[in-house]
Amino acid sequence: MTFLNSGRTPSGGSAPDYGQIFRHANACMLTFDPETTRITDANEAACRLYGYSFEELTSRRILDLTTSKPERTLRLVEQVLKNRVDTVTTCHRDSSGRLHHLEFHSSVFIADGKPYVFNIFHDITEKTLSEIDNRLHAGLMNSFLMNDESGIFSGILEVIRKEIKCLHGFAGYIDIDGTLVCPSLVFPETGKTSASFPRETWSGIWGEALSKRRIVVENENVSIPEGHIGFSNCIAAPVVHKNLLLGEIVLAEKEDGFNELDVKILNKAVMLLAPALKGWLDAKFFHKELMQRQRALEYSENKYRTYVNNAPLSIFISDNNGRIIEVNKEACRVTGYREKELLSMTVADLWPADAMENARKAEEILFEQGIVSDTLEFMRKNKETFFMRISVLKLAEDRYIGFCQDATATVQLENELIKMNASLKKQVRTEVEARRRHEQIIQEQKKLADMGQMINAIAHQWRQPINALGLYVQDAYEFWKRGLADDEYMKAFSETSMGIIRHISSTIDDFRLFFAPDKKKILYDAVKEISELCRLIEVQFAAKHIDININSGKYSAGGGAFVYGYAGEFRQAVINIIYNAADAIESAVLLSDKRGEINIDICCPEDSVCITVSDNGTGIPDKYLLKIFEPYFTTKEEGKGTGIGLYMTKLLIEQHMGGKITASNTENGACFTIILPKGGACDEE
Repeated sequence: MTFLNSGRTPSGGSAPDYGQIFRHANACMLTFDPETTRITDANEAACRLYGYSFEELTSRRILDLTTSKPERTLRLVEQVLKNRVDTVTTCHRDSSGRLHHLEFHSSVFIADGKPYVFNIFHDITEKTLSEIDNRLHAGLMNSFLMNDESGIFSGILEVIRKEIKCLHGFAGYIDIDGTLVCPSLVFPETGKTSASFPRETWSGIWGEALSKRRIVVENENVSIPEGHIGFSNCIAAPVVHKNLLLGEIVLAEKEDGFNELDVKILNKAVMLLAPALKGWLDAKFFHKELMQRQRALEYSENKYRTYVNNAPLSIFISDNNGRIIEVNKEACRVTGYREKELLSMTVADLWPADAMENARKAEEILFEQGIVSDTLEFMRKNKETFFMRISVLKLAEDRYIGFCQDATATVQLENELIKMNASLKKQVRTEVEARRRHEQIIQEQKKLADMGQMINAIAHQWRQPINALGLYVQDAYEFWKRGLADDEYMKAFSETSMGIIRHISSTIDDFRLFFAPDKKKILYDAVKEISELCRLIEVQFAAKHIDININSGKYSAGGGAFVYGYAGEFRQAVINIIYNAADAIESAVLLSDKRGEINIDICCPEDSVCITVSDNGTGIPDKYLLKIFEPYFTTKEEGKGTGIGLYMTKLLIEQHMGGKITASNTENGACFTIILPKGGACDEE
């Protein structure tokens, strides 16, 4: 809402000349709403002063421009509204951040039934600083007219506090032994009027200012030495003359906090104070001894500073907030920043975003344990990332020193090793896959060998019915020649012949299904599978004078001896053991007239199915008991065994079925025991 720029008076009457005067006047003018402090109108001079366009300036509040606390500004506005004050001197910040001392002449007018504050103001910064310089010079020089040092430093402190307008402070000088002596304190809460701070106790903000020889300002989180009064804000300035540290001025508790103008004023004060204080100290101490001590101290500091600055490691010194306080040349070289740039940064400014989490964890360890060593990622000024091996120690309550060494090459080597390890794992997987394929080939070879034996079983199964069918055919021919082949005979001949053919066909299906490959796991009955297997080979084994006995007790087919897995692999494992037993029995039968016997016992202890296959063959020599499951190991004559049967059996039982197989000897021969986990309906896929 504008008034003068719109060319009308607050009462609504037309006054274009006032609008022209307002807009183009050399004096800065603006109006604002006292309720919200929002600027409602401003002329060109005001916009130039603040560095904002008209739209930018009228979108702000007076509270956005002033450096004073909001409550103080609002109190002044209230006084203007009550006509208790019409001239106000305050400090405002322009768009570039520069501060201006401004003198406001304010009045109140009513528009649309609402009060507004009209202001004509001038920039009095240069005038103010010039007046302050004059007052500082006169006041500081007059302070040295006092007879005692308490009066001198009390006067110095009073002159500076008056210009900067703060509550507390002290002014002091460096004694010949390096102690900061403060003859005059303005700390009403303590009741003390003087204090001394030996060099080894220098800490906090004033210790930092002395050690770095520059003005230090803290408006938040003020660092206070143990045993001292805490402040909400503080500024400390060392007094230095020709590189000789003479004393210090410390101020605290300014209502709106310390700003750039306060730094200028304090810097001017210590510049004016330095030569006078130097002369006063020369008169107080023996000049030669003072200079010798100071030079010795300077030499010592410079010596150790030289050691640090020329160290081959990057060295950083920081405070509790991570602000970098001191660095050496190597730190500047590695990071690519100048020393001045690093001293305006925090350690966190050197961490890339994706490395922040690891860096914070290391920081937590440092705060908890006072020491940390780690390898962290950093970022140079040119945004290039690199790695450093860091070792950080806590030096004092608010000081940490970090020794850092470039570890980029080491990390890259570790990454290469990780890649190489991944490559080796891939090669291992390839080799394992090749081994698996090799085992499949072995398994297929064993199946072919087993198939040869099963073909022999088929021959035994078919020989008797084929012979019988031949006899029936011959008999039918004889009956036909004699004329005895009537309908009844031919019907009986047909039924008998077809029965034999169906039996042979059924046998073919049994063997075909036996060797069919398994495609998925199923819940199968171990008793039923073994019974079917023995039925297929019983004729073949009978021809060899070998009896197969199955003892399953209460676990007959369907009685609960269930296993979850591949039934075909189970049958293959069992038949491998049976054929090995048959070979051992045949060797034993050659030496005696006894009949061969294979006993298969099936039971279900706890949650497992146990199958025991024992025989009355030659047994297993004790020295071979631990080798019989090894691939290509056989006790048979050359050309009669491949050495893969029992190896494949162990592979199928233990790796494919999650079971266990063992071999032992009994009084009569060999014994193989298979233990498989018992399955249930819940195991089915």
